[in-house]
Amino acid sequence: MIVEVLLPLPVRKTFYYKVPENQSSKIQPFIRVLVPFGKTKVYTALIIKIHNTIEITSTKIKAITDVLDNIPVILPLHYRFWQWLAKYYLASCGEVMNAAFPAPFKLENKLKILSNPEFSDFDKLTPREKLVLDFVASNKIISLEKLQQATKNKSVYSIVNKLRNKNALIIEEYLQVGYKQKFETVISLSDKYLKKNQLDEILKTL
Repeated sequence: MIVEVLLPLPVRKTFYYKVPENQSSKIQPFIRVLVPFGKTKVYTALIIKIHNTIEITSTKIKAITDVLDNIPVILPLHYRFWQWLAKYYLASCGEVMNAAFPAPFKLENKLKILSNPEFSDFDKLTPREKLVLDFVASNKIISLEKLQQATKNKSVYSIVNKLRNKNALIIEEYLQVGYKQKFETVISLSDKYLKKNQLDEILKTL
């Protein structure tokens, strides 16, 4: 089984992924799936069409990694509206989807950086590399975005890459949900005070 998916990217085309046999029973149009993209990226994609037989020119078609929904998150009508919006605003459907989906619907991959405790060739590092390595070591674990903000160094990405090549840093990927669950405390009256005359008595005492 092959699924055609929409990715939240500014490109005007869809992408194709294989479905593992153990997940094929869960597949239906307009549900979200987790897919690999490129060498390191992971995106939340939306299935827009299912193909049982299709000719794919690339033999290296990737497989989806997870199914995120049990029921469709949009209707076919919504997708047609997205297509109209994309055409009207000269955008891609992926950009429209990214704007339309609320934060809880989005999973994105982030990078976290750790210092390698086994690294000892400090003499081979440049002053900038030592500064970045010391900062990472003092924080134990830090995201690439926070490291760039903290060091205010525009070339920090290049430095991190060089430190990784020298085995001074370890870079790992993790998935981050785009929202935090919030709770609200609700106070209600006890059943014995729900009658109007009893409620009036309480109000008189205030």
